[in-house]
Amino acid sequence: MYPELSHNTTNIEPTSEQQVKLPDIPFENRIAELGPDDGYINEWMSIGEIVLKMDTGKNHDSDKRHVRRQIIDLGIPHIVDEAKSPNHYLYPPKTLELLLCERKWSEDYSRLPNLLVLDDIADFIGRSRGWSEKTLSDSDSTPIYQRWGSRLVAYYNKKAIKFLRNINLQTPLDNGWYNLGVLAEVTGEDREWIQRRLDESNLKPEERRSSLTGKVSDHFPPEALDIVERAKQLRAVAGGAWLTEATIASIMPTSGTWVRSRLSDRYSHLAEPRQDDHRVTRNHYPPWILDELLEEALKHEKYPPMERHLPISVVARKVGHHVLWVENRLQFIGAEPKLRRDGQNRVIECYSPRVPKQLLGLPSDILKRFKDLEVWFG
Repeated sequence: MYPELSHNTTNIEPTSEQQVKLPDIPFENRIAELGPDDGYINEWMSIGEIVLKMDTGKNHDSDKRHVRRQIIDLGIPHIVDEAKSPNHYLYPPKTLELLLCERKWSEDYSRLPNLLVLDDIADFIGRSRGWSEKTLSDSDSTPIYQRWGSRLVAYYNKKAIKFLRNINLQTPLDNGWYNLGVLAEVTGEDREWIQRRLDESNLKPEERRSSLTGKVSDHFPPEALDIVERAKQLRAVAGGAWLTEATIASIMPTSGTWVRSRLSDRYSHLAEPRQDDHRVTRNHYPPWILDELLEEALKHEKYPPMERHLPISVVARKVGHHVLWVENRLQFIGAEPKLRRDGQNRVIECYSPRVPKQLLGLPSDILKRFKDLEVWFG
């Protein structure tokens, strides 16, 4: 993180004639939930009641004018209490919450320095650095540059925060939608498993704004919870055609180590905890994985076992040199590698067990040849 500038930024000069240029701030769309259905009618409040609850400690009439202006700017709806007066307006209960949120945000904003780096702006509004940078770039906002050591650091006018925040606030609230974190917390499942179940259901996420944190992230519609819960119920039944590692290993013509390594390296993301025939929960794998492993193993079966044959790394170890030394001299003994199966059923190139002795028996001029090249590549 680059050092923050002090509140006195008059010493900072842009490196070009370009100045900060911010587009018009769009209208804040935060009032969709503020309407006639918001609470009982006796919970709606007048301007005076709102000001008293906000308890600013300032001039009451001045506060009423300020609050009324805020309400108009935010477009908060009202109803008329005609029993008292044609001009006696009442506002939804959430109006107070929204105005207090505005006051807190304004106080935090006022404490910021006039110029900020992009990381600090992104942190303040709760969005990613990439989103913040792209949004400002698309709006032709121009940063001010200051040299810091050997590099130029881009600073944006703090007004950029207002612009980004108001775009951010146009994103709908979550209102019953779930992000992966909430689904994982509610269902007790891991995020990857939940994501696969939702992908299988072709349920697409949308960007929504958290009503708790204000941060924007991908959210799934309310039915996502039902989909995940149904998947949990189906998983609770016996594994059916799905297979455990032990079952796969018992069928395969290879070692258990061979099966375990391939399941771990290639298929671990497909494993699901299901109940086996003894109603014990174990990781199960789709049946097609067995077909793939059998095909691979049978292909390797045509190669003879390695037995006493040596991979080139073992040849190098036996002659006391590195692999490059061996490779440079194999041509002088006419040694050709052959494909063999090792203990883990892998097919690798191997050499006759006589190769180490043949290499060490080469004439001294051949043994010393390539020395400079081998030292260079060491």
